[in-house]
Amino acid sequence: MESKLIPEHGVKFEGIQCGKLRRYFSLENFVDFFRTIIGIWQSFWKVKKFNPKVVFCKGGYVSLPVAIGAWIARKPVIIHESDLVPGLANRIAAKFASVICVSFKESKKYLRSDKIIVTGNPVRAELADGKRDKGLKFAGLDGKKPVILVMGGSQGAGFINELIAKDFDELVKNFEIIHLCGQGKVNKNLNSKNYFVAEFVKNEMKDLYAAADLIVTRAGANSLAEIEFLGKPAILIPLIKGSRGDQVGNAEAFANENQVEIIKENVFKGSIIEIAEKLIKSKGKPKKSDAAEIITNLILNYDQ
Repeated sequence: MESKLIPEHGVKFEGIQCGKLRRYFSLENFVDFFRTIIGIWQSFWKVKKFNPKVVFCKGGYVSLPVAIGAWIARKPVIIHESDLVPGLANRIAAKFASVICVSFKESKKYLRSDKIIVTGNPVRAELADGKRDKGLKFAGLDGKKPVILVMGGSQGAGFINELIAKDFDELVKNFEIIHLCGQGKVNKNLNSKNYFVAEFVKNEMKDLYAAADLIVTRAGANSLAEIEFLGKPAILIPLIKGSRGDQVGNAEAFANENQVEIIKENVFKGSIIEIAEKLIKSKGKPKKSDAAEIITNLILNYDQ
């Protein structure tokens, strides 16, 4: 995906081999171990050729070979961890990093380093420019009822989609729903003048955020940063199944300072209607995000 998206912004793209870091037994671990080794040496030579002043890594298994390759090339490495509980890749990469940026102050106890700087999570400044009327027009809604924006990431979230389908008739009676359901996840049985569904959107997100009185979403660090930046109340449904539990930690830390309710999908059996009605009455306050500026300054002004 990145090989197509990044050049659209005028940025040169270079790919490497990489292997996923699994915590369970799998024959693919053996293959991916050697792919990671290859990726480290590919990164080393690409870094040597490009000769950067500093290398920035944003976490995930793709970035680990780059961090190690840059360290071998004697280039300073700055990493950023979005989640409260650092992933395995960043816990390893931290050993090779000159600076470790984290989104949550609670992350310090997991990394135990004197190189940590709490920066927060970068947010697209353009989100503040969203227009409610444009979002409503795009979704074909009139805004006469409270608007709920439901989203589960580009791949969708099965539990969230099922939650909307289960109480659909009652939801559209009380609210207008904007539902980003994920690729290939449109439920054709759901139909109402108060309901808009799309697999995903590209450029309209800022306006859909502006149209929303409440957000229902997972608890990925990026989504939480955007919700906090905009001051929107939210129902958070952290991913549990097939996850290392990072979203649960994100949600619990986030809930301490924001107007949100957390639903745990492995135990929740009710309806979100009452929760939604309560949260919509609460008004959050937008919070300024300096994360992008702080991280950019660290990169541009890093002095080895």
